Amino acid sequence: MSAASLRSLAKSHGRNAAWADSAVRKASNLTETEALRLHVIDMLAPSLPALLAKADGYRTKGPGRSFTLHLSGATIDDAAPGLARPSPSRWAWSRPR
Repeated sequence: MSAASLRSLAKSHGRNAAWADSAVRKASNLTETEALRLHVIDMLAPSLPALLAKADGYRTKGPGRSFTLHLSGATIDDAAPGLARPSPSRWAWSRPR
């Protein structure tokens, strides 16, 4: 992705477009607290279940519309990359279409 297209994408989503540009041009990195402070991300959580709980009811916007995340009771399925089918008790896998 070019710096210009990432900058445009960041701007359209209300993100820090200057940092997006710098990330591409200078291979910039941020810690999670820096990313939060610079509005590259919206929130931090110590785990995926905590993130889902924190983001439940969060209002955000996409291109041309806004929406609310409804995440209460969401199921978390781990999925391993690749073509092998992992143990069904731990992983979920869907065949590519």
